Amino acid sequence: RTGAETALEAMLQESIGLDFDRLGRSSLDRAIAARLAKLRDISFGAYCELARESETEFQELVEALIVPETWFFRNRAAFAALGEFALAWRESGKGMLRCLSAPCSSGEEAYSIAMKLFDCGLTAGQFHIEAFDISDAAIEKANLGDYGRNSFRGEALEFRSRYFVSHNRHWHIDAEVQRRVTFAQANLLD
Repeated sequence: RTGAETALEAMLQESIGLDFDRLGRSSLDRAIAARLAKLRDISFGAYCELARESETEFQELVEALIVPETWFFRNRAAFAALGEFALAWRESGKGMLRCLSAPCSSGEEAYSIAMKLFDCGLTAGQFHIEAFDISDAAIEKANLGDYGRNSFRGEALEFRSRYFVSHNRHWHIDAEVQRRVTFAQANLLD
């Protein structure tokens, strides 16, 4: 490892909490290689310096490092537990239920929360979801609310007919579900 690469790795660990011992250092090498291919005519060491000095390039590197893998109702057991909680919350009359989805990636999990809460009988005025992700690109996609078939996995897809409108082999999230979620780019370590 060069000094510039080690410094960049430390910066990534400190600023966004990436743990390269768990993630694998090859992930950083792949992300840098992807950025080098886009930028052209810049050496590996010079790129490491650029990423450390340029906020814009640092964010591009973060985008290259992040591999969003998500789909609607990804962890069925967690959503079953959310359903039990939501029913008890509704019965308690406690008022507004505020939820946090972080990291929210491209919105599938945050929208799944909203759909589950609607399915449990909560009204639009009884809950709101705030969703954060470090990726600008993921937040942009989440705000669009437009999803392809890879976002819908498994056998239990009956929610799609209730909460989505199909168009051109994509599905757009229902406007009422979309209004229940506020997306923002944020680093939870900040």
